Amino acid sequence: MAKVEYYGRGANPNRRPSETVEIEGFAFTRSWCPITGNPFEVFAVERGKPGQVNDVLMKASIVASMHMQGRSSDEIENNLNTIDSCQGSDPLF
Repeated sequence: MAKVEYYGRGANPNRRPSETVEIEGFAFTRSWCPITGNPFEVFAVERGKPGQVNDVLMKASIVASMHMQGRSSDEIENNLNTIDSCQGSDPLF
């Protein structure tokens, strides 16, 4: 398995190329570094349906994006704990 290289922390360009794909009511958006072309962040939502599925998709997107930006597991956990809806009963945690 090839080692994945990330764009890196602290180098968040304000404008990044991105694309959105819709599949059966779900929208997935990814962006990448305009300089290196490496993946930078991802977002996923279920269109038009508020609720637990969107909450989990949002948090999973945050975790994936932070990982792509080179953050440690401890940093990711600490940052997610600051989100009000991240509670012990949350299915993602």
